[in-house]
Amino acid sequence: MKTPTRSKRLLCLSMLVAGIAAEAFAQGSLTPPPGTPGPSMKTLAQVKPQIPIMNAPCTITQPGAYYLTTNLVTTSSGITISANDVTVDLMGFSITGDRGANDYGVFVDGKTNAPCRNIVVRNGTIKNFGNGLELRSAQHSLFEYLMVSGSVNMGIRLNGSYSGDCSGNRIANCRVSGNGYYGIFLFVNNDVGKCNGNSISDCTFRKNANSGVRIDTGSGGQCNQNAFRNCMIQDNASHGIHAWTHTGGRCCGNVIEGCNISGNAGYGIYFTGGEGNMVVGNRISLCTLYNNAGTGIKQEAYGVSASQINGNLVSGTRGTSSVGIDVPGQSPNLIVQNVCIGQTNNFFFGSGATYGAIVTAKGALSTTNGAAGLSPWANFSR
Repeated sequence: MKTPTRSKRLLCLSMLVAGIAAEAFAQGSLTPPPGTPGPSMKTLAQVKPQIPIMNAPCTITQPGAYYLTTNLVTTSSGITISANDVTVDLMGFSITGDRGANDYGVFVDGKTNAPCRNIVVRNGTIKNFGNGLELRSAQHSLFEYLMVSGSVNMGIRLNGSYSGDCSGNRIANCRVSGNGYYGIFLFVNNDVGKCNGNSISDCTFRKNANSGVRIDTGSGGQCNQNAFRNCMIQDNASHGIHAWTHTGGRCCGNVIEGCNISGNAGYGIYFTGGEGNMVVGNRISLCTLYNNAGTGIKQEAYGVSASQINGNLVSGTRGTSSVGIDVPGQSPNLIVQNVCIGQTNNFFFGSGATYGAIVTAKGALSTTNGAAGLSPWANFSR
């Protein structure tokens, strides 16, 4: 093989250098422009502008994303929201009041003709107010990862009174304890207000000075289609869940599912009201009720009908005449697949109830309890 001459090697090298120089020239000058170099990326504020909250009281009247920069202490209300499309991130900080009975930690101040919509409040502590979280005519909003305690009255109140509409909200992963009255209160006064379609999930309502959960519907008002799922409702000074419907009110289509309701000084779950109300089509299912006082699940006779009570475990109810599941009256209700253990009377049904056979015997169902024990609708009593 012939070796290239020196002149040919120099020619090839010259052509390579010329090509590199031409490519560099085509990409423009490599000399930086005069002056101090500046940032070429957008700041976080430019990408997602946020507004700091550094003092309380604070009133938000414009849409936007807001966040706390420090713990806030106030002798009046904390944060008032009176606009749509507002997000408030507490950033793990706390808002602390002086227990003024008429003050709110966070107050969503919607009006009858101008409800507040698309509000988000998350990630922090609210303590020592009259009501910790007050939602008045709030709709389609989210409140999550909040610790609410030390309120004079309610930890959380959903207020549809004065012809308001507090509906379609979600409250999730909140811890509500040590409040002076109810843990959470769904409230419609004696008018045509609404508190419908709210979802409360994965929350704890513990050691409040009255019921853990209270639903209160005035004449003409509605508390319908609300859902409590996977909540811990424990050690409250009255009932675990108490739904009270005044004459002419409506408390229909609500769901209580998968909750642990225990150690309360009143009934575990209690639906009651005046004659002429409408308490129809509510469902209580897959709950564990333990060590409540008097009765595990109780419904009054007036106006309570078409309820479904299924798949619950009721045990250890306290009292000399304790009852597991008490559904009196002539109204049609369905009670199936429940287990009651250790009450004076595990089951008490009125003449209108439809219920699965009550199995009391021990042993293998296939041999000792006959067809009743094999029924998919059977209730079990021990």
